[in-house]
Amino acid sequence: MSEHLRPVGHEEPVTPPAPTRAPWLRPPKLFLLIGAAVVVVAAIVVTLVLTLSGGSRNLMVAFDLLDFDGGSTCAGGAGGYGDIGPGTDVVVRDEDNHVLGTAQLGDGKSANLPNGGGCAWITTVKDVPTGKNFYSVEVGHRGSQVYSSSQLDKNGWSVELSLGGP
Repeated sequence: MSEHLRPVGHEEPVTPPAPTRAPWLRPPKLFLLIGAAVVVVAAIVVTLVLTLSGGSRNLMVAFDLLDFDGGSTCAGGAGGYGDIGPGTDVVVRDEDNHVLGTAQLGDGKSANLPNGGGCAWITTVKDVPTGKNFYSVEVGHRGSQVYSSSQLDKNGWSVELSLGGP
């Protein structure tokens, strides 16, 4: 038998050429590509969760008691302002009147007014849920002021309220 002739059924296996990969699919670049995709997807998911859940913000409330008839101090209001002073509740509600957060007036800074007295307090209502249409802010039981979500955003989640005057 000749070296070139072989019996049928006894062929030597043919080894196919090794597959070639596209340059961007080579292992180091592939891992980097997958890693970058995972980071982007994670960032999108976190952003959506925070947006849909609303998150929360601290609301800074500056409250001034202006008593031109005198007698009111940071220790507490006098006369018709006797319900205002340290410990007075500050309540934030949403448009459905649900309480979103509370704080109390603490120590204030004396306001020296002509022929009178008063006090300026600053307090923070912590972790007020965002994503509501409207927020009402009430100090004591003197009525509330209503702010839209966009107003609070524009003012850096800070409001100024006052009671009293000439």
